[in-house]
Amino acid sequence: MSLLIGFGYIIPLVTTTVTASYLCREFKYTILPLVITMVIVWDICTAILWYGVLSTIIDNVYAFEVGILASFCVATIVRAIALLINKSHYDRQDGSSRESI
Repeated sequence: MSLLIGFGYIIPLVTTTVTASYLCREFKYTILPLVITMVIVWDICTAILWYGVLSTIIDNVYAFEVGILASFCVATIVRAIALLINKSHYDRQDGSSRESI
């Protein structure tokens, strides 16, 4: 159960990913460094809050930490793929995509 509670941290990570994706599309990737900084700071703040509050409730802290680690791994892969897909989609709409070599 502790592992699932730790892996439940994927919910705030997905919310951050959706928000960052929206901001990147809305501002046409001009504020990408700001969005990346926001994502990093938000992830740190929510991880501290998630761990601080829920570590007092659970019984197996090691499994809880592994669940948080697993959710970070999954979120990082999903964020990279989503950013790549959104960027290539935006480039195709702009007409500025490069041709394959």
